[in-house]
Amino acid sequence: MKIDHVRRFGSLGAGILGQQIALQCAMHGHHATAHDLSSDVLWGATAKVRACGGASVENERLGPSAVVGTNARAASKSSVVI
Repeated sequence: MKIDHVRRFGSLGAGILGQQIALQCAMHGHHATAHDLSSDVLWGATAKVRACGGASVENERLGPSAVVGTNARAASKSSVVI
């Protein structure tokens, strides 16, 4: 399997690193899910991802439609089954 064939990514943990992994994957067209046991951490991560999208539009790095697509591809889950 090549990386070009991978379309879905997940991160265990939605802290600083996990949310950035999910954001970068979603910004590059992949579906990304951040998993965390704490719903508070997930709410914070979701807010930060959306704020990054707004800042990217203001700085003209992304268009509004790209941000909508990124937000649609980014998801979060509050439970992890191992």
